[in-house]
Amino acid sequence: MIQERVRAGLARARDERTVLGRPKINGETELAIRNALAKKDRLGVRKIAAEIGCGVGTVQRIARAQ
Repeated sequence: MIQERVRAGLARARDERTVLGRPKINGETELAIRNALAKKDRLGVRKIAAEIGCGVGTVQRIARAQ
């Protein structure tokens, strides 16, 4: 019964064109992370994340994609 209600709610949200899921980071933030990762003597992942103001997982995900 709960699954049916969840599916119905998700279907309704899709019908209303509601954006579902986690919000994307903006392009400027991603570019700043990529530039920080590309430096020759770069900082660690945690320091890059603290400097830019995003999560450590975000920096790690972008670093893996490079």
